[in-house]
Amino acid sequence: MKYFRSTLVWAVLALFAAMAANGAAWAANASQSPEMRPLPVGQAFPDLVLQGPFTPQEAAQLGLKPGAKSFRLADIKADTVVLVVFSMYCPFCQKEGPALVEANALIRERGLAGSVAMVGLGAGNSDFEVAIYRDKFKVDFPLFQDKDFTAYKSLGQVGTPFYYILSRGPDGFTIVDESLGCMTSPKAFLDSVQAKTGAKPAPVQDTKPEAKAKGKKK
Repeated sequence: MKYFRSTLVWAVLALFAAMAANGAAWAANASQSPEMRPLPVGQAFPDLVLQGPFTPQEAAQLGLKPGAKSFRLADIKADTVVLVVFSMYCPFCQKEGPALVEANALIRERGLAGSVAMVGLGAGNSDFEVAIYRDKFKVDFPLFQDKDFTAYKSLGQVGTPFYYILSRGPDGFTIVDESLGCMTSPKAFLDSVQAKTGAKPAPVQDTKPEAKAKGKKK
């Protein structure tokens, strides 16, 4: 039964990918939502309860104990959060998969891993469907299931992929930017995130003994 379900999912994905490639009736680089009401820039972002299960890698990134079932957005340690709303069945989210992985790699390359975090919300997707997306694109940042659309509804029932760029303040996260559709390029996307949030690499401390010795007074 599990094999049949997996085969059916891949068949649906192949169909959607073909529709996107052939210019089917979709919005440019995004699947539209007729009830879309994005939360406005400048507004406080809901402190979402994000649902697992979590892979060991995700649990480690989020600082969770083994077996944890949920996680609050406010508990993310980074001061900047890139939250992407996706659906495994969205052809443009399929197209965006490699770009998401590249953007997260750039975060590490720029020394931003402690200050910028990427997370994904699978709108209407079950654990199984989120796992399919994660495994297909080797996504290495936390993805959360939202099979009953609870979190999705609180975020304005947006189209996919949709990006909320969040910056931490005294009372939680605030929306500093948002966009619908695939990113132009991971580099340009991360440049914009840094410009809007002021995110910078953490200072590197030289702890080598010889460096310390040079700093001592004779």
